[in-house]
Amino acid sequence: MNRVAGLTLAAAILAFAPLAQAQDQTRTFEVAGSAPQVCNIDRPNLGDRPPVNVQALDGSNLRIVSLVDPTTLATAATSVQLSMAAVCTVPHRLTVESRSNGLWRSQASGVGGAPGFTSAVPYTLEIEWGDARERMNADALSRGRNQASTFIESATVGDLTLLLTIEPGASNQLANAPLLAGAYADTLTVTLEPQ
Repeated sequence: MNRVAGLTLAAAILAFAPLAQAQDQTRTFEVAGSAPQVCNIDRPNLGDRPPVNVQALDGSNLRIVSLVDPTTLATAATSVQLSMAAVCTVPHRLTVESRSNGLWRSQASGVGGAPGFTSAVPYTLEIEWGDARERMNADALSRGRNQASTFIESATVGDLTLLLTIEPGASNQLANAPLLAGAYADTLTVTLEPQ
């Protein structure tokens, strides 16, 4: 008799096992994360437009083949498009700044120079980023900072492009004046700042 009772009890336990599984509880949990407010700009590359009178873009240095027209000794025409992959995850401000407001001769301070000669070369910079279009005129009339700035109302991703143009004969004195000998330079800074 004990044997029969033992088998019946085992069968009863096995019969209730599926009911125990059907009564499992469900747990819910949330997975959360966040993305920072950030803007990034990659290093510049030569853009789609063929450069004119530009030797190379070496890292962050743009080298002009010849700043001087060999026939007139005035400024030679130059144009180059630079392209930088960029992204801003929030509304932001785009600022492009020229440190010197033109290409200035390293020996020059202020307008200075010799009468009838060019001591600084003006240029224009056209800026495209998303739907924004800006223009900065670095007129080389005075040495100092010059900037173009615009607010972008939305997150943006794509190529930020700069088109730098130096007109033939461009001068801070008289058009087509010959350039004083020396090295000419300016520093451009591009900033994307989350707002």
